[in-house]
Amino acid sequence: MWYQWLGEAADTIAYGYRFSICNSFNHCHSATQYTLTSS
Repeated sequence: MWYQWLGEAADTIAYGYRFSICNSFNHCHSATQYTLTSS
């Protein structure tokens, strides 16, 4: 159970991180691919 919660928390953090990358460095595509392959 705790593993699923940890995964959901990681997804939330990764989404925020991806959003920051999009705004700051304009690497939306790379960040999205990284998030997809990580999950």
